[in-house]
Amino acid sequence: MNLSIADILSATRGTLLAGGASARVHAVTIDSRSAAPGSLFVPLRGTRHDGHAFIETAFAQGASAALTEQASAAAMERFPGRALIGVANALQALGDLAAC
Repeated sequence: MNLSIADILSATRGTLLAGGASARVHAVTIDSRSAAPGSLFVPLRGTRHDGHAFIETAFAQGASAALTEQASAAAMERFPGRALIGVANALQALGDLAAC
């Protein structure tokens, strides 16, 4: 996998909320603990946890980008240069990304 932020925006019909569009993504993860440099973090909502609470953790682990259903200005202040992509539904966006 070698996707640009532009590729991700197109596949997910997302909006670049913060960060640069020059980053490249080589992996996708839904678990912030496995986020690494070059990965895209997709925060999913479950019955016990909301992945949006772990966007900062994913960035701290080195993730290059994250999807979000909600703005997270605090995360972007601490991790400039990382791409934050707004989507209507993260699970749907993950499926759309997998389909491309």
